[in-house]
Formats: sequence, structure tokens, C-alpha cells
Amino acid sequence: MTLNTQDVTATRRPPVNPLFATGSDKSATRVELSTFEVRVQESMKTLGFGIEMETVGRTRKVLAERMGRAFGTAPVEIGGGYDKWQVPMPGDGESRVWTVMRDGSLTNPDGASAEVVSPILQYSDMPHLKSVANLLRRFGCRTDASCGMHVHVDASKLMCLGAANLATRVANYDNLWEKQLGIQPHRRSRHCGPLPNTLVMAMRDLGAALPKTLFRSDVGAQTFYSAMEDEYISVDSARYLARRRYHSSRYYGVNLHSVFYRGTVEMRLFEATLHAGELQANVALSLGLVAACNMIPWTQQGAFAVAGYTGEQLVRRRVTVAKALMDACAMAGPEFGLVRAHLLRRLCPHAAERAGAPE
Repeated sequence: MTLNTQDVTATRRPPVNPLFATGSDKSATRVELSTFEVRVQESMKTLGFGIEMETVGRTRKVLAERMGRAFGTAPVEIGGGYDKWQVPMPGDGESRVWTVMRDGSLTNPDGASAEVVSPILQYSDMPHLKSVANLLRRFGCRTDASCGMHVHVDASKLMCLGAANLATRVANYDNLWEKQLGIQPHRRSRHCGPLPNTLVMAMRDLGAALPKTLFRSDVGAQTFYSAMEDEYISVDSARYLARRRYHSSRYYGVNLHSVFYRGTVEMRLFEATLHAGELQANVALSLGLVAACNMIPWTQQGAFAVAGYTGEQLVRRRVTVAKALMDACAMAGPEFGLVRAHLLRRLCPHAAERAGAPE
């Protein structure tokens, strides 16, 4: 499906860097994949996903109208407290629509700002998603310190063991998320905090006891909300909490409350971006992480520390940890070479600065 715009970033490639560029990244150029990597890549491409892009610079009305003209579809004003607009996807009838709406956390929430929410997308829709990102940039949208980006991944088949692996892996990479991903302090404290240790431990116990049980089950909800409320929660109370849109746990870097409320894992760790390549990389990482965690057996994997390293050693340690994350998510092979390059560039900004990488 082709939009009425030029893909201004299609030929833009990450800078060559001897520390983390694809040329020296063996996993990016390796042709033969392991059985596990093949299985994860096949699985992640079957997962539906959605994305929320927070922007400033254009009003909801102007943005929806311009998207409609580019799509060749008619935007519909829904209104309400969120000043919502819906724009049907091109060539898709009206079955899937993009939503442009108000977000009170953005700069000038009643004026030139908008949260742009995708419909449920498939991996095959990636070119369309990248074209939309290019459209927003072309229309004058930008991001500032108030903006974030959230990726929702289908969790309908996420098992308790998979959820336990996910919580454990996210907790183990806390140093990576906070330092290398460049999460702003105010976002880390308010919108995407680290998972509490009590929750991680409760998830591990649940995964060990009921590995093949769906996490969205009553026992999954009861375990999750009991850990979050720090007290015993009955099944009925857990069901009630699961139906609530807002719960305090939604403001962690990985929102597992969304599994019960929407049926998705929400990844909230990423900084806002309208760069098409970075957008694809963030989505691929989210899909790969969920798919891999739902396949791997239970492992007592320790945390990846960067404390104690300085200078060049610290740079190389950060790159090593970031590459370990890419390998854990099966981001290997030529197909994901540029994805790895974008992710490693974002995950290791100090390395990029050291090499004089351009913006």
C-alpha cells in the first residue's frame, strides 16, 4: 500500500562504527541461524502489534486532515474529551483506522500536539508504519521532552513462564534501559519505572509452578495484582482490577496490567522518535522480546551490570550488554542487520558520540 509521499528516510543508514555497526556485528551478518532464532523470528512475525506515537507541532484536526489526504481516505471527527479523530488505512476499507487524539501529558495538550495511535498491525504492515512516520515528519510534527513512544504486542498466547521470563529479562537489563537507552529522568520516575522486585519474584514463582498456563488466566491475574497491591487479592478482586483502564502498574517500563485489560504487553521504555528506521527497530525489539520469552525454558539469568567499568572499558561493556540483548531476542541474520545497527546506536549513545556519529 503506497502513500502519497516520499520515504525520506528509506535510504538513510546508521553510521559505520567499529564498535557496533553491522559490518563488525557477527550476528547481523551471519547467514545461518540457529533453530531457536528461526523459531523466534517466525513467531514474532505472527504477533499483532500497535504503536502510540506522541508528537507536538500540529493540531489534531490539521494532522488528521493531512493524513486523510495522503491516505486517500476521509477522516472522521469523533470529538469528546480526547478530541479524537479517526483516519482509515489506505486500501483497507474502514476495518482498520489510525486515531489522532489528545494526550494531557504533552506540551500544549489543547493546541498543537497529538497522540497518533495505530490500528492493529502485522509485521507485513511495517512499510506502511514507516511511511506514516515519514508523513508525520513531513507535516511538521516533532518530538520534545514531553513525548514518549509505546509499543503494544499481542499477549493472547503469552504463558505464565513467558511472562516470568519477560519480567526477569526486563529487570536484568535495567542498567541498559536506563543508561544506554537514554530514558529521561522525569519519564523514568513517572511513566516507565523499573519493575518492583516483589513483582519479579512473584512472576518467577508463578512461571515455575504453572509454566504452560496462559498469563491472562485468573491465577495469572491474581498473582500479578496481589504482588502489585502487596496483599492477598481474591480472584473476584483481580477480575475487577483487570477491567480498570488505569492501574498504578501501568507506569512501569513494561506494562503487564495491559495484558489483562487489552490483551497486549505494552513496552513503554522507548524515547519518542519519528525516524522510520528507529521506529522499526523498536517494534522489532518488542516483538522479538515477547516471542523469545514465550519460548525459552526457565533460566536463572543474572543481571547485566556495568558498574565498575570506566572509559573505553565502559563503552565496550555497554556494547557487549546491548549485543547480548539483541541475541536474546533473535535479532540475527541479514534481515535484521539494520535493525541491530539502529538499536545498538540508540542503546549505546556514548559509543556513537565517541565515533562522531552524525544525527
